[in-house]
Amino acid sequence: MFSKIALAAVIILCFPALVWADGNASIMSGGETTTVEFSGQKFLRMDAPEAGGYMLLRDDKLYSVAHEGDRVMVFDIAAALKAMGGSARQESFWDEDVVEVVSFESTGENETVAGIPGEVYELQALNREGKKQVSTLVLTEHPIVVELSAAMFRMSETLVNAIGDETPRSLLMMKDHIIAKDKGILRQGEDFEIISITENSPSAERFALPAEPMKLPFGG
Repeated sequence: MFSKIALAAVIILCFPALVWADGNASIMSGGETTTVEFSGQKFLRMDAPEAGGYMLLRDDKLYSVAHEGDRVMVFDIAAALKAMGGSARQESFWDEDVVEVVSFESTGENETVAGIPGEVYELQALNREGKKQVSTLVLTEHPIVVELSAAMFRMSETLVNAIGDETPRSLLMMKDHIIAKDKGILRQGEDFEIISITENSPSAERFALPAEPMKLPFGG
């Protein structure tokens, strides 16, 4: 579940949005649905029901919160990845299949996702084998979607920095072709889709750490 959530976030890259917004959303990634709550670009809470908890972005750090009976366990994910060193660099962790963008153009078609109108784009890219891949994305300039995109990428950015890897080309592609143009993603192929999204202000308690992060038993 963790890797699927990370991949969902990886396809979205953040640049400072012109309008700050708070809200919550239900998103689909890899055939699974999860709930996201966010406040501006600094706070994000994403449910991880299979892990019995959630992930929390706050203070430029990413935490995993899990429940085991009456016990609440909090882990600093960046610290854990740094401690794990090379073992954290799983080949399937990042979408590294995109090595070159051939074209990224509007199809001239429109599509409504989660009640929000968007414009359909076609992405043609080369993979590591030199084969062309074609996928469609639905983009919007709706502020709440752009804000969600920004908050979700901070999660991915934290992971990239923690692992110390080169920025995945998929992120660079999104920066150049989507976020730099002040757009957000409503849908990407069948891999990611916003099911519903609402602008509101989650309680500050939703982004508070329920306990101190645990000390990890392994070193780098």
